[in-house]
Amino acid sequence: MEEIKLKPCPICGKQPKIKRDYNYEMSGFGAWCTIKCGCLFKTHLKIEEGKATWERALHYASLRWNATVDLTNSYKTEIKTKSQKE
Repeated sequence: MEEIKLKPCPICGKQPKIKRDYNYEMSGFGAWCTIKCGCLFKTHLKIEEGKATWERALHYASLRWNATVDLTNSYKTEIKTKSQKE
């Protein structure tokens, strides 16, 4: 399996945590992966992905996480450029 590279959280800059739902996996319905970042009691960004196997769930969750971080960063850049023009 290839190494998963996750981008840091666009809000706080910390690395996100990956959680594997073993209970769901043991039930035989597939695998569930949750990637989230949060400081103390507040979750900044959370991605949940369910697939047939853990490897697929982790792969697609990491793709969604990185795409969401890119989208958030581009949105923040767009807001900065608009405020600088005003």
